[in-house]
Amino acid sequence: MLDRDSLQSSLLRQFGLKSPDKKVPPPEQGMAELMVDLYRSYEKPLSDDLLFDWHRKIFRGAKNRIEVGQYRSSPDPMRVVSGSIHNPRIHFEAPPSERVAREMGGFVEWFNKTAPDRSDPLPTLVRAGLAHLYFESIHPFEDGNGRIGRAISEKALSQGLGHPALIAPLPNDSEKEKAITMRSSAPIRRPRLRLGWTISQRLFWMRNTTPTCALNF
Repeated sequence: MLDRDSLQSSLLRQFGLKSPDKKVPPPEQGMAELMVDLYRSYEKPLSDDLLFDWHRKIFRGAKNRIEVGQYRSSPDPMRVVSGSIHNPRIHFEAPPSERVAREMGGFVEWFNKTAPDRSDPLPTLVRAGLAHLYFESIHPFEDGNGRIGRAISEKALSQGLGHPALIAPLPNDSEKEKAITMRSSAPIRRPRLRLGWTISQRLFWMRNTTPTCALNF
């Protein structure tokens, strides 16, 4: 889990603002750079190279041995499981690694052509919600898919709004709730995203957790 104070300090530095004089760990610095990249270049098309760059940012200084800056290549299945290690319950299994590059090619093409000024535009929240679900269903990276998926959703929201909206890439649900609450006059009760939800349920979850975009649904 990222340290909130270090992340905020790094963001302030990235924007050239006064920040606490403290050393920021590489993971927080990398996430801050990703968020600033989203802020400054949200209108640019999505690409494999952009996703690889984001992935390298969030795993800067990481000591765990994973494939960084590239799609997964392990023959082991990528699964969402629960329960004990001896009796796991498999909720979802992503496409095998040999299909990831092709699946991501289709995803990137879909994301770009559904942008507001492209050939097949979608309503902002519909696009952001579907983009998140589509990407997470492929689960193209060995680790970090949640953070990258939120960044993609954020990019879709920003493109639809026509200006940056930094909410989704924050490190966890509690931090996102703090950010959303700070932008509104009252605390927000947020339902959690759950396994097994239909696409419609996921889109309504997206609507309820993104109040600044509710009118664009």
